[in-house]
Amino acid sequence: MGCFDKWRTRSKLFLGFGMIFVFLAVVIFVAYRTITMVQNSQKKLFEQDYYIVYRLSETRAFLIRQRAELLKMILAKTPDDRKEALAGLTESGGWAVKSLDEAYERSSHEPALAARLAEARNEVKGLAEKRDAIVALIQKDKLVEAERLALGSQDERHEKVRA
Repeated sequence: MGCFDKWRTRSKLFLGFGMIFVFLAVVIFVAYRTITMVQNSQKKLFEQDYYIVYRLSETRAFLIRQRAELLKMILAKTPDDRKEALAGLTESGGWAVKSLDEAYERSSHEPALAARLAEARNEVKGLAEKRDAIVALIQKDKLVEAERLALGSQDERHEKVRA
């Protein structure tokens, strides 16, 4: 400390302000790095994670619409109403698979999520096969069997997809 007392006031001021500038530079560097990391994290969240969640909720909405269209077909009185419900059913079925496929493609960076989405994709394909069987029964005017199939095993598959 005795050495510091021998310095002139000008040198002491330069040293003090120099240290302040060094600390300021360190704080600026750390803040910039932290802000950049937060921006990258936010970008990843909105471009990847949020997109996957959006596609999954969209798939779920399409599956719910399919169930409603199936029930509408079962309850329809005229062939025109059945054709209209069938058109909505095939449209929502295609969109459900497409939406889930897009979510699966975006999840390739997370193996656990990709595995769950692959399982959900298989369940949706199983639902599509059952849906086609139900539509065939409806077109043959076997409404009781179609209703039983629509309300029975379909519920289990929908619960698996929801999980």
